[in-house]
Amino acid sequence: MKGFLALLLCLALLALWGCVPPAEQEEESRRQDFLAAESRTPEELAILAEKTVILDPGHGFEDPGCEYPNNGIIEKELTLHLTEKIASLLEQHGVSVIYTHMGEGFPGREALDALAAEKGYDLDAYLTALISAFSGREGDAVGETVAAFGTGVNGDGVFDTFERAYYANLQGGDLFLSVHIHASGTNSYAVGSDLFICSDTPHRESSEGLMASLEQALKHAFPSRRIGVRSDSWGDAFVVTKYPDMPSLLLEAGFASGEEDAKKLTDPAWQDAFAKAVADGVEMYLLGF
Repeated sequence: MKGFLALLLCLALLALWGCVPPAEQEEESRRQDFLAAESRTPEELAILAEKTVILDPGHGFEDPGCEYPNNGIIEKELTLHLTEKIASLLEQHGVSVIYTHMGEGFPGREALDALAAEKGYDLDAYLTALISAFSGREGDAVGETVAAFGTGVNGDGVFDTFERAYYANLQGGDLFLSVHIHASGTNSYAVGSDLFICSDTPHRESSEGLMASLEQALKHAFPSRRIGVRSDSWGDAFVVTKYPDMPSLLLEAGFASGEEDAKKLTDPAWQDAFAKAVADGVEMYLLGF
C-alpha cells in the first residue's frame, strides 16, 4: 500500500512538472546546476568582477541589537561575523564589497554631508521624488517625511538605519543587503530565516528577484528549514528596504531566542554553510538567473 501511494505521489509530481512551460523548466534546471556547482565559470567570474554589493551588519556600536548571553549571542557581534563570511565568499569570486561599517567606526552626519557634497548628491531631491511616488503622501506630508529622514540622520552614537541608507546611496552598488538576527519574546521555539523587501520603491521588481534568488539558495542549502519571505508596503517596510536607491533586502538569519536556532547560529560549520547559501543567492541574482 505504501509503495502504491508513493507511486501515485511521484506521478502527481511529474504531472505538475509537465504543466510548467519548458522555458521555466530550463531556467529552474540552470539555477539548480548553478547552486550545485563547486566553482564559477570564467564567463560568470567576468560578470561578477563588475559588480558591487553593499553589506550592512545590523546594529553595532552603542546599539547591541538583541542580547542572549546565555546562548552566547549578541546580535551586533554575530551580524558582523556572518557578514564578514558572506563578504569573503563574494570577494573570492571578484565581487566588490562595501561595508556600511566594520564595527570600529562609522561616518557621522558631518562626514556623510561632506561626502554628499563631494559626489554632488542631493538627498532632499531623491527623497522628495521617492516619497511622492511611493508613499501615498502629498504636499506638506512629503516635506515632513523628508525632514523626518534628516532627523534620523542625526550623527549621534548610533549608526542608525537612516544613516546606513544614506551612506549606501552615496557609495552606490548593485544591491544592498542588511544582515540581522531575530528574537521572539513570546515563542521560545521559533526557528527559521526571513527575507524582507519593500514593495513600494522604484526597485521593487529587482528586490523581488533578489529575494527569490536568496530564498531558493537557502532552501537548497537547508531543505528542512523554514525560509520566510515578506514584501512590505511603504508604511510597514524597514528603512533599509525602502530608502536605498538600489535593490534592497533585510535578512534575519535565525532566532537568538530559541535554543535550536541559537545552537545553529553559534556553530562555525553552520555559519559557513549559511554564509555560502547567502553568497550563492546574491551571485545568482547578480548573474541574472
